[in-house]
Amino acid sequence: MSRITRTVALVVAFFIATLGGVALVGSASAASGDKFFVCKYVGTPGVNETLQTGQNPISVSENAIKVQPVVVGAFFADDQGQSYVLVKDTGQKPEPSVSQCPPPRGAPGNPPPRATHRPR
Repeated sequence: MSRITRTVALVVAFFIATLGGVALVGSASAASGDKFFVCKYVGTPGVNETLQTGQNPISVSENAIKVQPVVVGAFFADDQGQSYVLVKDTGQKPEPSVSQCPPPRGAPGNPPPRATHRPR
């Protein structure tokens, strides 16, 4: 085998090994199957935000939460508006109640958080 052929073979083998490792890590993460109860909100925080009507909180896959790693107590934006990670879904009975969801931000008696960053 020529030196160039060996170099190309080593480079190809390296990329295959690297991509295979990435695929394994991704599938292990997705295969974890963790779920979380999420409180859903509609409207604009600080203006007209309310808890979404219907089933709330809902159990969703970790993969559907746009904040990684998933942190209980975190707000995040999704396609429908704002959401809040309430608790990990462990199959607990009874399931969490909507009364456990934080009140909408900006609701009477619950002002929106103040910005701590001051522009220069």
